[in-house]
Amino acid sequence: MILTYKGAKMDAISKTRKEIEVEVEDSENTESILENLGFKAVERIKKDRTTYLFNKFIITLDDVYKVGKFVEIEKEVAEGEDFEDTLDKIFEIYKKIGIEEGFERRSYLELLGIYNPDTQ
Repeated sequence: MILTYKGAKMDAISKTRKEIEVEVEDSENTESILENLGFKAVERIKKDRTTYLFNKFIITLDDVYKVGKFVEIEKEVAEGEDFEDTLDKIFEIYKKIGIEEGFERRSYLELLGIYNPDTQ
């Protein structure tokens, strides 16, 4: 299991954000820690994911239960590094695979109607 922190979106056209991930050995104890810190589980996202590597880019194909199918392209950028060049390359890859519009910036929780960042 991987625990992921996702920061605020960094621009108006993508879902670029700071992410910190850590592998978790014991999911039950991790859930207990989060609950004791005051976090509350709101939903389990069920998805089938296929991951591809293209140069240094990670391309994931997600089939999310009750939500739909999605393509995500990402690349790790070092802290303080300008991400705009990487973002341009990501949109070039989208174009190469035939995706030029319909980009979704909302999270799966937002798409499920469980979370609204404007009211939080």
